[in-house]
Amino acid sequence: WVPEPQYRGTWGIIYSCALTLILTVYKSLHLNVPTRLDSYRYYLRGIKWVAIAMVAPEFVLNYSFVQLHEAIRLCADL
Repeated sequence: WVPEPQYRGTWGIIYSCALTLILTVYKSLHLNVPTRLDSYRYYLRGIKWVAIAMVAPEFVLNYSFVQLHEAIRLCADL
């Protein structure tokens, strides 16, 4: 462990890596467009999906495939 004052410390490196990972996961999620009254819950839902993606990214991938197949099925029904 390297202290923070003189050099880039261990906690600083861990913090910057975690922050970068969280921000990139959040930006890579493409959640449904919220209604005007639903903007607060939209951000809470985004935080929930970031936490899920950090723990189990394969769940988010599976969920996106389920939504893709549902959209294909709905377009075929039109």
